[in-house]
Amino acid sequence: MAARCSLLAANGGVAYNATPDPTVLPSHWRFDTFVETKVAPHTTLKLYVQNIFNRTYYDSIYQSGLPFVRVAPGRTVSLIAAAKF
Repeated sequence: MAARCSLLAANGGVAYNATPDPTVLPSHWRFDTFVETKVAPHTTLKLYVQNIFNRTYYDSIYQSGLPFVRVAPGRTVSLIAAAKF
C-alpha cells in the first residue's frame, strides 16, 4: 500500500489580502479499532483499523500567504505479529 499526501488550497488558491480572514475547518469524528489475539504461548497478532468509515478530514492547516490544508489518510489497516523470546 503506497503512502499518499494531498494538499488543498484553503481559500481556492487566491492569496489573502494584508489582513487575512480566519480559516475554519469542519469538525469531524474519526473511529479507530483494534483486535488482539494470542495464537501461541509466545506469539500475538494485532489488527488495527484507523478511520473505519473512510471519511475525509483534515490533518492540519497552515496560514500563510497561500494557506493550505493537509488531507488526512483514508482508511488504514495494519496487521502486526509479535513474538516474545
